[in-house]
Amino acid sequence: MLYSGDYPKSRMMVYLSKWRPVKWAFADYVDSQWYTHIKHWSLHYRTGIHTNNYTEAWHRVLKTQYISPSERPRINELIQIFCDVVEPNYGRSFCQVNTGFVKQRANRFQKKSKDRAKGYTKAYLEQIGVKIHKYPSHFQIDSFSQPRSLSYRVTYKQPNGVAEGRLLNCKCQHFIKTGSGCVHMYYLAQEYKYLVVEKVPTIQHNNAPIYIEDSDSNVEVVHNSDSANTCKRRNTSIFSPCRSDFPKRSRHEQSQYPNFATAHPAFLTESPQTSAPGPSNLSMVDTQVVDHPLSEKRQYTGMVGKELASGMVSLQRALEALKKLKDRKKMAEMSSSATMNRFQEVCHTLLRMVEERSPGLSQTLPSTFPGVDDTSRMSRSQLGVLINELQAVGWGALKQIDRLLKADKHSKAFVANSTELTMGFFKERCYEIVGMLEEAAILAARVQLR
Repeated sequence: MLYSGDYPKSRMMVYLSKWRPVKWAFADYVDSQWYTHIKHWSLHYRTGIHTNNYTEAWHRVLKTQYISPSERPRINELIQIFCDVVEPNYGRSFCQVNTGFVKQRANRFQKKSKDRAKGYTKAYLEQIGVKIHKYPSHFQIDSFSQPRSLSYRVTYKQPNGVAEGRLLNCKCQHFIKTGSGCVHMYYLAQEYKYLVVEKVPTIQHNNAPIYIEDSDSNVEVVHNSDSANTCKRRNTSIFSPCRSDFPKRSRHEQSQYPNFATAHPAFLTESPQTSAPGPSNLSMVDTQVVDHPLSEKRQYTGMVGKELASGMVSLQRALEALKKLKDRKKMAEMSSSATMNRFQEVCHTLLRMVEERSPGLSQTLPSTFPGVDDTSRMSRSQLGVLINELQAVGWGALKQIDRLLKADKHSKAFVANSTELTMGFFKERCYEIVGMLEEAAILAARVQLR
C-alpha cells in the first residue's frame, strides 16, 4: 500500500477485511490512524520528490550515530533502536535543556532575533521609555521602536521544580507571521533566565492585503482572523500501541539515564541573587527525625530507589571525607571561590529537592554572597573568609540532607514523589560533590579496573 502505483484504497480494504476477524482492535487502529491519513504517506498521492533536505540530514544522523554503515537491520530491529536508543537520547537532551544543564540552541533564523536582543540593555530600554510588567502568566512589554504607542503580551510558564521557566509566544507581528522567537522573547529570556519555547497558536489565514504594522520586525505580515481550534479525531476506544495489554517483544532492562561523564552547569531552581548576606536557614528541621547508624544499609526498591541508593553511597563518602575539621580546612585551601560557590549551590539544590518532596518540611532559603562573582578586588584574608562561609553553608546542607534521608518517613516520601529522571539528577549531583572532593585531594580518585 505504501509503494503501490495503483489506487491504494482498494488494497487497504482487502487488508482490513483479512485482519478484522483475526484482531479487530488492530484493524480498527489501522483504519483510524492510517487509512484516514493515507494521502500523507502513500506514494500514489505524492506528486513531488520523495525526500527533502531535512529527511536526508536526519538519515545521515541515523546512519552515522545510531546504525553502523555496514549494518542492514530488519524493520523490527530498526523500530527497537528507535524505542531503546533514539527516543531516550532525544528525551534526555530535552530534559538537560529543560533543567538548565545544557544551554538552549538556536538555529540561524532564530539567531538574528537573539543577536538583536543582546544589543539591548536594561539601562538603554529605560532611557527610551520601554516598560516591562510581569504578571502571573504573561509579560507586558513595550515595543522597542515605538514604546509609547505599541505594547505586546508575551505568555510564559513559570519555573516548576527543576524545570526552567518558558516563554511560549508573543503578540508581535514577527512571531505571528513566522512562529519563531522574536526580539522581545529573547530579551526576556536573557533577563529572567527563561527558555524560549515557540508555541504558535492555531490561526486561519485569509487573502487580506499585506501590510507592515510594526517596525520592530522586517517581516511582512498578513492580517489574520481570530484563531480557531482544530478538532482532532478521538481515539479513546481504539487500539493503540501504548496500551498496556498489547503484547510487545521483551527488551532488556536498562537505565534510561546513564551516568554523565563530566559535571554539568548549574542545577539551580532559581537564579543567583546579589544582596546582603544572610544567615543560612539550615536549622529549620523537622524535630521528629530518627537517626540510623551509618553502617546500616537502607533497602530501596525499584529504579527510583536504586538511583537514590547509588546517590547515598556518594553522599556518605562526602560526609565521611568532610567529617574532620582539618579536612574541611584543606578543602578550603585547595579550592577557589568559584569552586566553593558551586559546592554550596549543589548542596543547597540537593537539600531543596529533598524538602520539596517531603510533606511537612519548611524549605531552606538560599544564602547569598555579594561579590562572589568577582573576587578580583578582595584581599587574601577577605577571600579566605568568603570561601570558609561558602563551605560552611554547603557542609550544613549536606548534614541536613543526611539527617532527613535517614528518617524513614522522609526517605519514603522522597522516593514516592520522585521520578527516575529527578532521582537521576540527584545521584549525579552527589557524584559531582565527590568529584570536587577528589579534585581538592580530600578523597583519593577511584581507578577503574579493566
